[in-house]
Amino acid sequence: MTTAEVVKRAADYDVILLGEEHGNQDQHRWQLHTLSALQGQTIVRAVGLEMLPRDRQSSLDQWLAGDRDEAAFLRESEWYEHWGHPPEGYLPLLHLARMERIPLRALNLDRETHGRLAGTDWDDDASALEGIISRPATPHPDYRDRLIEALERHPHAEVADQERFVRAQLVWDRAMAEGLHEALDKHGGPVVGIMGRGHVEYGHGVPEQLADLGVGDVLVLLPHATEEDCEPPDTALADFTYSYQPGTGSADAPLRLGIMVESAETGLEVTQVSDGSAADDAGIRAGDILLEAGGEPVNQQSALLIILNNARKGFALPIKISRNGDRKDLLVRFENGH
Repeated sequence: MTTAEVVKRAADYDVILLGEEHGNQDQHRWQLHTLSALQGQTIVRAVGLEMLPRDRQSSLDQWLAGDRDEAAFLRESEWYEHWGHPPEGYLPLLHLARMERIPLRALNLDRETHGRLAGTDWDDDASALEGIISRPATPHPDYRDRLIEALERHPHAEVADQERFVRAQLVWDRAMAEGLHEALDKHGGPVVGIMGRGHVEYGHGVPEQLADLGVGDVLVLLPHATEEDCEPPDTALADFTYSYQPGTGSADAPLRLGIMVESAETGLEVTQVSDGSAADDAGIRAGDILLEAGGEPVNQQSALLIILNNARKGFALPIKISRNGDRKDLLVRFENGH
């Protein structure tokens, strides 16, 4: 089928889920093209994002209103604190939503809340979920098996808690399903969800939780990288899979200074410096207070990460520090990319 034929069918669904491998630029471009095509076929009523927790909704609202540029949005949404993947693949989606005035919804939970719920046996303490999410539906046995298999491939699987791992995934699934359900109730359909493919494959995860919430008209679309002499994907994987030839793949990880920091009154206090790192070579020491990087104040860790995210190999970053009350200018070089 052509993209146009798929999109024409998709426009009749209440919820359309676009899965991804986080940070894969090819797949983010596919999501952008698909969302744009959907908007050309119908009016997308809302876009839900796994990338941010609910308590960052105001930053999405301000972005949509045009009150924030990219740097301000990344800083105020605490993107780097909540999501470990570079924003380059997601910003075009956010720009499209802003241009088309498509409401954006933060679907996730903050890490502290998620960890607490995953660590609680709901049979022993059903009240733990109250005011946060409703109790997740029992997962399909195949989904549970797939999660356990994924856990067993982890290097620390022998000490991992299988039940906690399953609960952790179900908490994510339920929270995102509820966010999409709320968006559907508020704005009507279709609503698009942007999330990791593990939450949508084979109709498990979020589609299951949506069905439990009474939303059964759900379409799952997934990208599939084609290699030479490759086998086609399992037809049960999604309602439609879009084959593409791999190009740039994953985005480059941001450059690293090689330090650990904590917030201080006037900047960021360096608590640890890795031996042989770019910061170590530049003369940054534990106890220093980072004041500026690249001419910009760095009173929050996210501000520093935004600056590093824009840096590239061969880049030299001017840093202002305070050491024992004395200000110093240092130059950090990223000749080896770290």
